[in-house]
Amino acid sequence: MTRTHWTLAETLRRHGKNVSALVKASGLSKNTVYDIVNGKSQAVTLETLDKLLSGLEQLTRAPVTLEDVLRREQGSDIDPELLAQAAAARPFNWEELRKTLPTWTDEERAEDERHQQELKAEKLVQLAQGDKRLDQLLGILDGPETRSPTEPGKRQHP
Repeated sequence: MTRTHWTLAETLRRHGKNVSALVKASGLSKNTVYDIVNGKSQAVTLETLDKLLSGLEQLTRAPVTLEDVLRREQGSDIDPELLAQAAAARPFNWEELRKTLPTWTDEERAEDERHQQELKAEKLVQLAQGDKRLDQLLGILDGPETRSPTEPGKRQHP
């Protein structure tokens, strides 16, 4: 979820300027500028935005970008209450958790060990297949002039 919000108040603070000075510099009405600064304005015309940017440049005597007035941020779809709870959460203590878990039986340990061995064997097969495919691709890229006459697909090293 994205969120677009006014950043004009931050920009004025950063430059040590006030709303009244921006009203004078931009030629916009006091209500318009105050509504934007206070985040109450939901829509403005391009003409208003242009006057605001020009007035801000005149006031700060510095180049101004749209980011000095508006910012679009990627928000979160997570409930703010859940975010607050997560921020207040204590670090997780694995040792305390381990104390509450039942111990494994010998059969469960053996099953886990078998499973770990199967995963390692699968990984080795995948690595071997990758190496074989890489050799094939290198053979294709190298062309016939660099292949050994006795072993097709093998590269000769200079």
